[in-house]
Amino acid sequence: MSIIRKTESKSIEGFIRIIRGNKIYSDQSIQRRKVWSKSNRVGYHQSLVEGTDTNNIVLCDIKSSMDFASTNNNMKDYEYFSKLWNQGFRYISIDGGNRTEYLMDIYKGINWNIPMSDEMSDFLDTEINLVFMFNSTKLQLHKTFINLNSGVSGNSQEKRNAMEGIVSDFIRKVGIDYSGELLKISGLNFSRMKDLELVSQFLLYHQSKITPIKDKSLTLMFKYIEIFNEKEFLNVMKIWGNCINLIHGTDSKITKTTSFNLFIFLLEIGRQYNCVLNKDLISEFVDKYLELENKRIVDTFYNPMETNWKYLSRYMTKNLDYKFECMYNDFHPFLGDYFYELDSKRLFSDMEKLAKCIETGGVVTRLDGSVEVYTPLQVENGKIINGGHKGKPHSKGGKSTYDNLELQESSDNKSQGNRH
Repeated sequence: MSIIRKTESKSIEGFIRIIRGNKIYSDQSIQRRKVWSKSNRVGYHQSLVEGTDTNNIVLCDIKSSMDFASTNNNMKDYEYFSKLWNQGFRYISIDGGNRTEYLMDIYKGINWNIPMSDEMSDFLDTEINLVFMFNSTKLQLHKTFINLNSGVSGNSQEKRNAMEGIVSDFIRKVGIDYSGELLKISGLNFSRMKDLELVSQFLLYHQSKITPIKDKSLTLMFKYIEIFNEKEFLNVMKIWGNCINLIHGTDSKITKTTSFNLFIFLLEIGRQYNCVLNKDLISEFVDKYLELENKRIVDTFYNPMETNWKYLSRYMTKNLDYKFECMYNDFHPFLGDYFYELDSKRLFSDMEKLAKCIETGGVVTRLDGSVEVYTPLQVENGKIINGGHKGKPHSKGGKSTYDNLELQESSDNKSQGNRH
């Protein structure tokens, strides 16, 4: 048995009786955000009154889809649908979320203690078009949303958001985690997912350094089956988010380009020059970064377009190599004040660990003060013994030299690394 679609007309009141009680689930991976302006609501209301609305509200029936997944031993889909069913949801909204929310608001606003007006009675009797999907898979829900919005109504990011995969899930999570910072950026239309588009642009640059960044390249990235060096990206995003909050506190305007340039600077200073920001000095770093940013604007204001910083800022993802070069050259005299320069050698070799074992007789001191003794063959087992930095850690500029090596139990090394 495959997917079944059933189309029917129901009165608005009949539709509300089906869905009321929080029975509709709006999955952000296959639905637009529920943000309608007053004019949108007025226009929709008028189309219902005039009988000119021809759009379908599309819903997925959870029970049949759950049973279908069970019959086909599709455990991933079964877990998805059964979880919603157990939470009390009966339908998933595929298209028409804003319209549904508006109709529910109208219904909730009715005072049932007084006689209903003829106008409201007629409105509730108005018929709307519904499409119910039975025996659906999760993938079919994504494809249905994309097909329904294949025209001009759905923008590129909304369609990318509906693509099933690890990238769309990752972008949404990052968007949620940094929603506060993204709200501080001027010109982001959250109702059309422009915040997620900016995060997508960050990720695409991090993954491939493609410039200029275009819709085609972004869409291709959403088909990736893995995210390269996710930890590095999230580390940069964390510092970026803290900087955005501090910049906002200075009343400086934060544009999309300003935020993108900051991300590029923090990423490339690590990639190209192996430098990492001293988090204890992040406030001082932001002050210096803003000082140099303002100086660039002033010093190049009368320059030709190709070197005019304000003009270059009009094109967010173009000339990125040149922009980073300008930012790096300006900041270079102050790097040592705010950044650690990391040793290019991150790990100790097995020979170095073995030599240290022979030198110390295999004695390893735990973080809790207890002492253990290990043989050379045990020390060579990286799952048991790691080479740690006994002085300044690598993440704060410590050198990976033999004199700075101490043998540590693996769990102690990881615990110490988390604190650093």
